[in-house]
Amino acid sequence: MALRATALVFEDVKSKALLERIHLIGPSAANVLITGETGTGKELIARHLHALSVGTNISKEILSDEQAREHSIHPLLAQRRSWKAFSTRILEPETLGLLLEAARWAPSCMNEQPWSFIVATKQNPSQFNGLLGCLHEFNVQWAQHAAALILSVSRLTFASNGESGTATLSTM
Repeated sequence: MALRATALVFEDVKSKALLERIHLIGPSAANVLITGETGTGKELIARHLHALSVGTNISKEILSDEQAREHSIHPLLAQRRSWKAFSTRILEPETLGLLLEAARWAPSCMNEQPWSFIVATKQNPSQFNGLLGCLHEFNVQWAQHAAALILSVSRLTFASNGESGTATLSTM
């Protein structure tokens, strides 16, 4: 049985500063990547940010996109969103093939394109459910509605020289 923390405690100065930042970012349309060691409370922070997010209507004060950004960026980037809702429409094999081919040839360190993709579509329920079962339960709630799930895997060493390809981790 796994135990899961359910409360955030912000007593020290650094934690209080983090809480202020969470309350600033939470209501914005910003995408957030939370990193850290196991057991440091990343999931609690993520749940707190989600509770403050625009989509949950919990936030009292919502910052505009311009207020949330420190620097002006291209409108295509500013309007980008990470959606958690998907169409139930079937994804055509030709469309999926084009997307995967573009991803396969994306720029990479030493031009090695060290990635491969595991793809499961709704047309094959056993494969789709198998890949869905690899996800964290929080992500299953929205990913189960996607037409396809794609898992990206990558070599950790360069094919050309056998050396560690730690840059690979940052390109995925």
